[in-house]
Amino acid sequence: MPGNRPKADLNSEPQVELDAPGPVENYYQFYSKAKESGTFGDYASAADDYAMAASLARVFGEDDERLMDSLSRLAYCHYRLGALEEAESAYREALTLMERYHKGKHPDRFASILWSLAVLLCDDKRFEESVQFFKRSMEVSQNWAGPYDRFVADCFWGLSKAQTGAGRLDDAEESIKQAIDIYEHLAPIEGAGVKEFLSVNYSNLGVLLMQGKRFEEAALFLEKALKLRPGLDQNRVALLNRLSTCYLKTKNYDRASRLIKSNLKGTAQLFGADHAETIRLELALANCFDLNGRPEDSINLFKKTKKKLEGSNLDSGTEAALMAACLFEMVLCYQKLGEQNNLKSTLEEIVNVYEGRYPDGSGSYKGAIPSKGALYADCMVKLGEIENKRCRYKKARTCISDALTVRKLVFGEEHKLVADCLLKLAEIESRLNLPEAAEKLRAGQKMLKDLRNRA
Repeated sequence: MPGNRPKADLNSEPQVELDAPGPVENYYQFYSKAKESGTFGDYASAADDYAMAASLARVFGEDDERLMDSLSRLAYCHYRLGALEEAESAYREALTLMERYHKGKHPDRFASILWSLAVLLCDDKRFEESVQFFKRSMEVSQNWAGPYDRFVADCFWGLSKAQTGAGRLDDAEESIKQAIDIYEHLAPIEGAGVKEFLSVNYSNLGVLLMQGKRFEEAALFLEKALKLRPGLDQNRVALLNRLSTCYLKTKNYDRASRLIKSNLKGTAQLFGADHAETIRLELALANCFDLNGRPEDSINLFKKTKKKLEGSNLDSGTEAALMAACLFEMVLCYQKLGEQNNLKSTLEEIVNVYEGRYPDGSGSYKGAIPSKGALYADCMVKLGEIENKRCRYKKARTCISDALTVRKLVFGEEHKLVADCLLKLAEIESRLNLPEAAEKLRAGQKMLKDLRNRA
């Protein structure tokens, strides 16, 4: 959403007749100091002086424009300082005065104050209230400047953000499309500034469609956003990430891999070749190769990234998590290729990473991953299955029992993956002639039945 950009010119002083020397002189002294402080970003000093100006302006009467003006500027300073409660109070008083005395003369300022209050409420996560103020601001702007005014588009943009926060995604989608329609109309006239906002709204619409799993539609708008963002910056990196995700979801692996490669090059330039984000993209590219039926290429890139991680200077938690993810993707590739020995040894490497027994290049051990999650449990299940096939039932039982404990912690006592562990454990324990096998079998079957009935 754009920054606080009122339609009215806030650098102009309120047009009033000068009173006799005294309160007026003092008022303009504080007012001028406040404007100067605000110009240089000193919002704390500006807030103090606007507060004094507002206090002095009360002497002129509540219908005097100077009081409304000082209060609205005071509110903006409070907002920039993060003092939302004080900002809201000042905005609401300014709005009351505007509605009572000035809205016919200054519809642009009226719309601006409504818009500013809507932004504040949205930041404060009071989304339903924010929606109402954005709508009011938009109505005033449309009546005053017409349906294709840029500030109307800004209102639709802000409205979409508030509607998204309120969970009204269909309404948010329609609002973004309305904003885009206006920005597209204005782009040939106003140029680069509008194109920047247009790019952001294309991107926002793409994200919204992704939330609804409408990846093909999302890709269309994200591609439009990408064309308007040619430079290399973090926003383009984020945009390429979203777009490549859409193409992965729609199984357009060629386009996805080209985007990831482009993003990988840009991220390495921005952050460095050994940065965590660069390494994540290398893993994403290797995974894309695997999905595109190129497991050998995928394995080669995973091995290269694994070697980079072994010699990296990332913090231990980030490094361990990336290493575990890299190794697990290698496991999936080895599984497809039927390379059982590599599969088992890589699974064991993952266990070592989680337990802090993974050596770095100097022979010392890297830090452990602080909590064992779903990926660890999946690894233990696969290891248990391998040991079971090799008739090493006690080892298989240990692996599956460990996976069961972790899955209960991650997913809760009742989940299909918990039931899966119970059934696998029952099979292994029956081979060991353990009496608890029958109980686990019944528990797993009952859990699956209950889950199906509740689905």
